[in-house]
Amino acid sequence: MTINPTEISDIIKDKIKNLDIKTQSHNEGTVVSLTDGIARIYGITDALQGEMLEFPNNIYGLALNLERDSVGAVILGDYKSISEIGVPAVPYSETGYMQRSATVG
Repeated sequence: MTINPTEISDIIKDKIKNLDIKTQSHNEGTVVSLTDGIARIYGITDALQGEMLEFPNNIYGLALNLERDSVGAVILGDYKSISEIGVPAVPYSETGYMQRSATVG
């Protein structure tokens, strides 16, 4: 049995054409330091001052110090359960405000 390169190419093109990929835009950052209830988060570039951040285990924080490549946030609650490898993400809630949540990466 001989495989025709044109047939393979047509099959691949058909698969790509019918590929259904759904994407969701969000902004992510990484907690790079955590000291005395203050987290430094690298990578959240469009955070707003006073914006709520959600970390693992339903812990929240408040973005206060906005810099070019990082955000300083006050943790509102028990910060000891947040590791320095938490990854805050940005889903847009249905209520019309930005909420950043975190999952451990």
